[in-house]
Amino acid sequence: MKKTTKYATIGLAIAVLFFSGPTALLAGPNGGAACGLDLNPETRNYSKEVSDTDMDSAAQAQKGDMIAVAVVAQGVADLDTYQVEVQFDPQALEFVAGSQGDPVMDYANFLESEGGAAMGFRAVKTEEGVVNVSNALIGSDPGQAPEGSGIIAVLHFKVLDEKTSELNLQNVFFLDSAQETDAILQLSGAVVN
Repeated sequence: MKKTTKYATIGLAIAVLFFSGPTALLAGPNGGAACGLDLNPETRNYSKEVSDTDMDSAAQAQKGDMIAVAVVAQGVADLDTYQVEVQFDPQALEFVAGSQGDPVMDYANFLESEGGAAMGFRAVKTEEGVVNVSNALIGSDPGQAPEGSGIIAVLHFKVLDEKTSELNLQNVFFLDSAQETDAILQLSGAVVN
């Protein structure tokens, strides 16, 4: 009877891993991390874990307004490099510019929060309604790679139309100092009304 229980327990564990999908079997240090959009980065007392604390996913705007959208990495471990795509309605919003932080508004770059220097920040429109954002630390020192949550980019949009418009994340990847890549599946977008 004990032998049967042992095999049943092992079988159950294998089934749980199998049905959790390949990401559970192959997940690296950022397999449980998340990425979200914050429409009010001025209130940015983010939790170190994955949480909706201070993540404002909705905002009011009028035609002609400029809005700042913070891209927030959440619950990361040893973050060295990232790539994020932000998808938006080009009839309602126009991408103006992106930065790795905003010194005027004191939005510090989370990637550089442990003393590392980032290189190669990019925020470019790759196709109609999609902005690709990426950045990496110089070198691969795990002591300079941040852990927790913070702003990794700030994107500025001009409101073209007063209809409700969604901003969504897609193709999000985080790499650690050992260049282990995790596809980030916990994504939270935003809505501009």
